[in-house]
Amino acid sequence: VDDKINQDLYVDFLNLLAFGYLEENDITSFDDLSQPLQFAWNTLTCQCVQMGGEDNCCHADRARLFVEGADGSPVSEAQTNFLNDICKTAISTLGSEGWENPSPGETPIEQPLPVEPEPETSTPGEIIGMSVGIPLLFLLLLFG
Repeated sequence: VDDKINQDLYVDFLNLLAFGYLEENDITSFDDLSQPLQFAWNTLTCQCVQMGGEDNCCHADRARLFVEGADGSPVSEAQTNFLNDICKTAISTLGSEGWENPSPGETPIEQPLPVEPEPETSTPGEIIGMSVGIPLLFLLLLFG
């Protein structure tokens, strides 16, 4: 991993933030994104200049989001602020597109309900054995 997100990974990132909304609506490439989401990309990637990159670091194929520290590794305060800016910008731009973040604890993805295990059925012999065996074990422990 080179700690850089290209346009394709940016679309994947946005789709994750939107709980699959983009993919469900056939928005699967950078060119499919709305103008505001593409503009957010351009704005964010051009911060590479302030982060010490070359003057043309956000042009054409060179444009990348530098996400060093996104895995929790220690980074500078400036990089931490940039990571926060990436997330805030992406979420607010998705919000301006009409997609809203779910309330805490809610997700728009349908989750399958857990399957309850079927109750174990005992044979008549097992039931009789437990009915007699458990009281006998108790008596043996009590008087033994």
